[in-house]
Amino acid sequence: MKHLICVLGFAVALFSGSLQAGFLQLKYEGVLAEGSVDPFNNDLAGSAFEVTAVFDDWAYAWNVGGGVYLPYRITATINGVTYTELDPFYFDVVFTDPTAEVTEEPVYIAMLYGDYAFAPMYTTATPDIFGDAVTPTQFSGYVGSIETTLELLTIDGFMTLIYDDLVGVTTTVTPVPEPSTAALMGLGGLGCYLAARRRRASNAA
Repeated sequence: MKHLICVLGFAVALFSGSLQAGFLQLKYEGVLAEGSVDPFNNDLAGSAFEVTAVFDDWAYAWNVGGGVYLPYRITATINGVTYTELDPFYFDVVFTDPTAEVTEEPVYIAMLYGDYAFAPMYTTATPDIFGDAVTPTQFSGYVGSIETTLELLTIDGFMTLIYDDLVGVTTTVTPVPEPSTAALMGLGGLGCYLAARRRRASNAA
């Protein structure tokens, strides 16, 4: 399904060169409890990290208090080295606000989801947001995570990042410049196609 969305978005961009979309950036910052980059299996525990996901501010799927957004670029920066996910369309960016009632206590969730997920929960978003209509905000009042592991496919191999559930991460949503949708989707679409083949081949091995 995600790859169908990828192809459709790519096609729309090609035939609508002047189309502009609003883009936001979800950013996590923290310290890794565990981490590695195949095939070298580097021990990245204790390293400061930053993970960013640039996504369209239009929710392609939503429910009460929540929305699902399509990322176009995902990067992880660790020890001054930046790694880029080859298949960002494999992922979803998901936000929920307290009206979604995901947990017993009212929380905000900012999730980057693939095979695994970064999914921290917070009591406060400043300014306030709606899960199905996200705007720039700073989350605070960390109360735990649904998941704390993210796996990325990079040119250097599979990357696994894990943060400490007790410590959490700093999470923000910020605006980004509005590049041509055609250019952004075109590059993302090519990466999506090539990386999807590589990911499937790797998983089949």
